[in-house]
Amino acid sequence: MAGSRLESHHHHPAPGSRYVWATMGLNFAIFLAELVGGLVAGSLALIADSFHNLTDLTALVLVLVARRLQRIPPSAGHTFGYRRADVMAGFINAGILFLAMGAVLARAVEHLATPRPVAGGLMLGIGSFGLVANTLGVWLLHRDPAQDIGLRSAGLHLLTDAASSAAVVVGGWAVWSLGWYRVDPILSLIIAGAAMVGAVAVMREGLHILMEGTPRHLNLAEVTAAMLAVPGVEAVEHVHLWSLASTEPSLTATLVLSDQPLSEAESVLRAVERQVDECFHIRHTVLQVEPGGQALRVGTGCP
Repeated sequence: MAGSRLESHHHHPAPGSRYVWATMGLNFAIFLAELVGGLVAGSLALIADSFHNLTDLTALVLVLVARRLQRIPPSAGHTFGYRRADVMAGFINAGILFLAMGAVLARAVEHLATPRPVAGGLMLGIGSFGLVANTLGVWLLHRDPAQDIGLRSAGLHLLTDAASSAAVVVGGWAVWSLGWYRVDPILSLIIAGAAMVGAVAVMREGLHILMEGTPRHLNLAEVTAAMLAVPGVEAVEHVHLWSLASTEPSLTATLVLSDQPLSEAESVLRAVERQVDECFHIRHTVLQVEPGGQALRVGTGCP
């Protein structure tokens, strides 16, 4: 039994995506309306928010790409398939957003020093449209049956954009009714700055995954203790936690089992798989088995 391995892959069919497609249509409409309206009205805040919405659109595209890739079986050339395509795309998208928002930031500083006329009424109207459409998008994504991490993340982005649109509405009212032109570059600074912070966070997370970092929502000690709690497991060695894709935590480990027939060892392995699945939602596991003596087993089960 020494050196034997058991690898477990769980493939689930990709869910329907009509709610995601509907939300993408809304986001594309917001992007075009705010970009064109921002250029016509001379509003940097609208332009900044349009690019922010464009990243939301890209995030939704990544959700669809990830669901499509789930249907592609591994091949001899790509034994893991294309599971990390969403990580690479997200990293590139965040980099583009950072550069675009940097340009908006520089222009906002210039407009803050020398205020320029802004069509406040147009800014108010388009901002209101963005607020309603983003709120509707959040509701649509909430109705999607999948509710995976990528989808919840996209919904959070839309919720943030709804808040940005609300700020644009307030700014448009201030420009239209009070003539406070400096409100527009101030809002641009806030929106662009927040978007740049978010872009850096996405790039850091992408690098963390590409460098085989431990998923941030998992604790190595807790996962090890949960495996040790399974009867028949005397020790757990060489534990590695990493992410096959942005929403797929993976586990490799060596299990030292008490002296027992191979048929019983198989049941222990299955029990360990169920334990890490139920406790931590880890469905990709590679377990190596080694024989052990009568070592003391210390485990706490699920945290």
